[in-house]
Amino acid sequence: MMPPRSLSSGFALKRPLRDVLRGMGFAWEATEEILDPVASLVPSSLRDGFKATVEGIDRVADQVNQPPPPGDVPRAAAFLKGSDVSEEGADAFVRVWAFAADQASAVMEQGHFMVSETLAGAAVARTGQGLTDHVRAAEILLSLRRLHSVTSIPRTLITLSPEAARNADLALFATGLWLLAERELEPEVDLRLFRLVLALTRTLQDKILAAFEDAGKLASELADLEQHI
Repeated sequence: MMPPRSLSSGFALKRPLRDVLRGMGFAWEATEEILDPVASLVPSSLRDGFKATVEGIDRVADQVNQPPPPGDVPRAAAFLKGSDVSEEGADAFVRVWAFAADQASAVMEQGHFMVSETLAGAAVARTGQGLTDHVRAAEILLSLRRLHSVTSIPRTLITLSPEAARNADLALFATGLWLLAERELEPEVDLRLFRLVLALTRTLQDKILAAFEDAGKLASELADLEQHI
């Protein structure tokens, strides 16, 4: 009989992030056992930075804000993918985006930002009609960006600093990528998946920020990374 394969095996390196987290259950800890398979998604030169980012996010994120109401995350995901384009779906998406943005901003050393749920609601209300999946997600993320749903002060059009603008784009991408993933996890573990996705996004920030040049590039980058989530 062959011995069971460990999480550090080549087989495990191909597993999506949600499978790694499912195996850990609620006993979350940023251990080598869980981070090594995830870190394989980034270049070897960046892996130490990725692990440090995960640990930093985990220390801060629990102290920020309450998670969205039960049911909001799957409904927000359905809205982003286009399977639920109702007003209620849009409202759930905005609440989840505000939560995720607060979590993301809190762990940034500099370049903090805030979300206006009013402006975010206006941005997503008519965006992506007739589109689905990654193309729709890209259009929604770019609309949130264009209509200044992320600001230095909520409900204002005060220009973000360049660093805050970059951080906001990373938070947008991480939220979209997280919501595009299959919703198979318990709610608490699903929220921790967001932290891993945020850390991955920050580690790969150069190519992700470049993808915001147009909807096609952004949709392609979301599709490419979503298969690992």
